[in-house]
Amino acid sequence: MEQVRSKRGEKVTLRDEVNHFIALFQDAHEEIRKSIQKEEWNLVLSLLEECQNTAIEIGTRIEQEKGEDYVTVKRWEQYCELIFQIHTDVVNGTWAAIEQFADAVGEKLNRVMDEMAPYYYKDVYGKAKTTVSTPVENS
Repeated sequence: MEQVRSKRGEKVTLRDEVNHFIALFQDAHEEIRKSIQKEEWNLVLSLLEECQNTAIEIGTRIEQEKGEDYVTVKRWEQYCELIFQIHTDVVNGTWAAIEQFADAVGEKLNRVMDEMAPYYYKDVYGKAKTTVSTPVENS
């Protein structure tokens, strides 16, 4: 998260940091899906670990700023539980077909991220608007 702050050299809100990482998570999820298809299990496990560690860091920051009962903290906890379940499935080999497993993992991971990411659109003046606010308010 420090990288986001240092790159911009300006005040970065917690919301900005989280939104930056959501895009990175989506890229990582696609890489996990592709790696499962190629049966590159060490890479899959490494990416899952990286996602979970980052999610823990984000959740901790939100909890420190907003409190442990804040809705987004619970969503990050759910994400970590999903990562743990996928990790367990990979380690135990509990799937029937690689392609179906890869698609199911990608779908589950992205569904969780979609719940946390705001949906932006541009109004008639070309300004970005949010139709669904993220649970992380500007700080």
